[in-house]
Amino acid sequence: MKKLRERIVNYSSALVLADMPMKDFRQKVVNYTLALVYPLWPPRLPELPGLLWMVLKHWLSPGDPHVPFPSVETALKKPDGLLDVGGPLTPERLLLAYREGIYPHCHIGPIKWWAPKYRMVLFLNEIHLSKNLRYLLRHQKYRVTFDKSFREVMIACSEPRRGKTPLTWITNDIIKTYCRLFEDGYAHSVEVWDDQGQLVAGSYGLAIGRIFFGESSFTRRSNVSKIGLAYLHCHLQSWGYVIRDSKKYSRLFKEQGARMIPRDEFTELIHKWRDVPGQPSPWKVDETLDVSLWKPKEGILSARRPIDELS
Repeated sequence: MKKLRERIVNYSSALVLADMPMKDFRQKVVNYTLALVYPLWPPRLPELPGLLWMVLKHWLSPGDPHVPFPSVETALKKPDGLLDVGGPLTPERLLLAYREGIYPHCHIGPIKWWAPKYRMVLFLNEIHLSKNLRYLLRHQKYRVTFDKSFREVMIACSEPRRGKTPLTWITNDIIKTYCRLFEDGYAHSVEVWDDQGQLVAGSYGLAIGRIFFGESSFTRRSNVSKIGLAYLHCHLQSWGYVIRDSKKYSRLFKEQGARMIPRDEFTELIHKWRDVPGQPSPWKVDETLDVSLWKPKEGILSARRPIDELS
């Protein structure tokens, strides 16, 4: 089974990444095919009845898009966290969802809304920066910016990656809607540039109150995305943010100190901090911060540059 999966991934990746005039068409065909096969993969078969039932309910009764989402406690156990299906993909509805700990994720078909039982969260005062990352930050081979190329970052996050299943939920509709949220000051991006001015890594997400909801990231060079994340997290702490939501389990964030917390605890955090004003848009890198010196447990003062270095 593992070898079969590897063959599917390699073949589909080759189709999508092939430098041919029909590349976009091939990518759409591969994306739809993989999206249909995705729930039929043996480990996911137990989730199929719940998924089909929710989709059927949507088709039989689409409902009123202005009606609030169901309580997160009513989310399915299989698939974990599936709460609702359908409704418009608008900035207003997205904000309503995030304010309750709900997020969209869908490859094809009506949009699906999720609130899993456990959430991976990075408490900003618990972050761990490795020695290797501090070395990269000290040598400053890359330049980091915020909110300079939001759309470009989203497109890069949606692109297929060699060796990975070329299946993305970041569709054109998703990009369009999140770009509107960026224009409204809710969505933000982090960009990492090399000395030639090329975008080599980045990430994006939403800031609501004092909570940052991370969405996706990409990197074109090894470990470079970690530089952008370190800058983001350091600035979030300096601006008074409390947590960074990473949604599902990630080894990358686990290494940085993130942990899984139950849905009810996550909901309490959202309700406590969602209405506390955060950093105004657009975001900019604070030149008074030296991220390589940052010690999250000691607070943001550990990253402040000495006054003589700023003059």
